[in-house]
Amino acid sequence: GIVLGGCNQVKTHREVLPVITTPHYYLINVYRCGLFFLTTVQKEVSPLLVIEIQHRIITILLDYFKNRLDENTVRENFFSCLSAVG
Repeated sequence: GIVLGGCNQVKTHREVLPVITTPHYYLINVYRCGLFFLTTVQKEVSPLLVIEIQHRIITILLDYFKNRLDENTVRENFFSCLSAVG
């Protein structure tokens, strides 16, 4: 299952809502390449804008890592990922 908040709450990524509201944050995510890409925001913003930016960042990472983007690639190259998008 997918782990959210430290516990197994869903069986498949399709059960995870793209926007999750908490008392202090909005959690906006997309699922691509077998990974969740999560953005946290404190104020209400257009989710579609955030999702578009997430997809653009993922495209940059795919170009940077020559279409090999998985959990190990991100883990082993975490600082390169930050540099590629920032």
